[in-house]
Amino acid sequence: MKINLWAGFLIAVFVAVLFGAWYLLQTRHTKPNAPEPDKKAIEAAVQSLLRASKTFSPPSESAAAMTGEFPSGPYQQVNNLVHHLAALPSKKRAAECLVVFREAERLLEDGGREAGEVVAHGLLESVQNITSHADAGAKRVDFERFLGVKSRGEWDRLDELWNQALS
Repeated sequence: MKINLWAGFLIAVFVAVLFGAWYLLQTRHTKPNAPEPDKKAIEAAVQSLLRASKTFSPPSESAAAMTGEFPSGPYQQVNNLVHHLAALPSKKRAAECLVVFREAERLLEDGGREAGEVVAHGLLESVQNITSHADAGAKRVDFERFLGVKSRGEWDRLDELWNQALS
């Protein structure tokens, strides 16, 4: 009888710990007093980056449904742009990246918090992710030469964050 009570107690503690861990994972990204992101500012920053590219056109909803892409999310739209840039031949990529990264630098300087997040976590982190794969059409150096002062700082900050997370 004593063993059953003890086993029940241990099971209850185990379940409580699992629930606590689940709860922490669900809420770790929410700060109680953090302002809601300005969705209009995010969308404006995304559209600004997409318009900077003369050769990119976002997939339509029907095309996205067939390919499994999700064009409607702002960060996915920027990710689609990065995939497009990486797939371009190098001369065309250089011309496109020059304009897109100039716009990214402008957004970092003048666009506010949301625009900075779109550039850092939408554009730059997508470039780092895509170019980390051996089968990518482009390498990191193909994009790094277009970084401005602020985007270089964000690029290095993201590298540091990922290095810390992986060590």
